Amino acid sequence: MSTATAPRSRHAERAERTRRSILDAATRCFAADGYTSVSMDAIAREAHATKPTVYAHFGSKEGLFEALLRSALEQLIETPVSAANTSEQVEQALIDHATQQIDMMLDETVLGLLRAASSEGTRRPEWARQLISSLGTSEFEIWLDGVRQQGLLAFDSAADAAEQFWALIKGALFYPVVIGVRAVPTPAERRRVISGSVRTFLAAYAIEASGRTGDSACK
Repeated sequence: MSTATAPRSRHAERAERTRRSILDAATRCFAADGYTSVSMDAIAREAHATKPTVYAHFGSKEGLFEALLRSALEQLIETPVSAANTSEQVEQALIDHATQQIDMMLDETVLGLLRAASSEGTRRPEWARQLISSLGTSEFEIWLDGVRQQGLLAFDSAADAAEQFWALIKGALFYPVVIGVRAVPTPAERRRVISGSVRTFLAAYAIEASGRTGDSACK
């Protein structure tokens, strides 16, 4: 490493540490107090940084909030699903993936951030739609399409099937928590709901349930 490169490298490392500190501080602030009530001054104090430094990294409070949300949402949609080659493996993969996703979403800090996003999305629905639409296809949707092509599940649209699956799971375990009408479910409650939801999903889309078993003499 040249003498000119070393200072640049150290500067980049310091900048990344500062950026990470700001993101961590903003996560705590938004999770605790929501989007509207949090100021850039508060985030700067929490991060032990100056307000100009915060602006230099993210441009605005909205830019900082979106960076946090995008990171959290990308982590969720990019989580891989276990490979499955049999009906039993499909069922276990669905249970494992749903459990992992719900545990991530119900983490105290992530939940607070998603509550802030939900509140802001209600106030600005077009902003929320644009953010969600920019994220791309989830690993779960890609996985569903793969098991459909293997002949293990039968549905017309992987996107619709994914939406229906998460409606079963999140409708019971996540959305009521976000709006404050239910306490965070216990691990036992999560297991019970996820297991039942997976059975319901498979009752609709498993090949045996759908009656679509491939080539038939009746065709």
